[in-house]
Amino acid sequence: MCLLLRSFWHDDNKCLTNGTPPSVSRSTFASFTPVFWREATKGSLRFYREVLTNQCSALPYFLAKFHQPRFRATVEELAARRQFNLIFCDFLHTAAPLAESPLRPRLVFQHNVEFLLRKRKWELEKHPLRKLVLGSEWRKTRTIEAQVCRSFDHIIAVSQQDQQTLSHEFGVKNVSTLPTGVDTDFFRPFDGQPQAGNLVFVGSMDWDPNEDGIMWFLREVYPRIHDAIPNASLSSGPRA
Repeated sequence: MCLLLRSFWHDDNKCLTNGTPPSVSRSTFASFTPVFWREATKGSLRFYREVLTNQCSALPYFLAKFHQPRFRATVEELAARRQFNLIFCDFLHTAAPLAESPLRPRLVFQHNVEFLLRKRKWELEKHPLRKLVLGSEWRKTRTIEAQVCRSFDHIIAVSQQDQQTLSHEFGVKNVSTLPTGVDTDFFRPFDGQPQAGNLVFVGSMDWDPNEDGIMWFLREVYPRIHDAIPNASLSSGPRA
């Protein structure tokens, strides 16, 4: 039996931090144990206070806000009561709290090389204060990401490039690639004819790389499309 550590539970809107409804989790897994947590709203006074005070922490803010002692305690309590063959951590924010846990074997699914995302954002930032904070964030992230990758029994990356980067940066060889994909039997085109000029972006807009990508598209590509097809339209579907 595998213990899957996927996300935290918002105590205000009763859904996982990745947006998964509770009904999906309960119907998918043999058991479901939520760890309640409330995130500061981005841009709020509490958010800026947390970012400021976190400058003295060894953890980057995006991990520190998830670093709940009761999360590790809950996981270890479950492992003490039931026999699990594998501890599966989805994303770095569920793996980091268990970096020093004695639980074995452990696997982390790295959807990104997290420190590189933050390093790229730091490199592009122009505002001196934000650049200072982002510089601290990516360096802290690299430290904890290295600790997790070196202490876990296996790492799954989503691309060969990420696999090579993790191996090179952290000196680990226990890395495999599991490419992301789409269930084409479930996600199929509608039977009706598409309307010419209608475009939709389905990437989540609370994710910096998606935001950067759509802003580049709007700046560099969409004006050319609109020149060729004046009635063209662009919609963005997911959460912001």
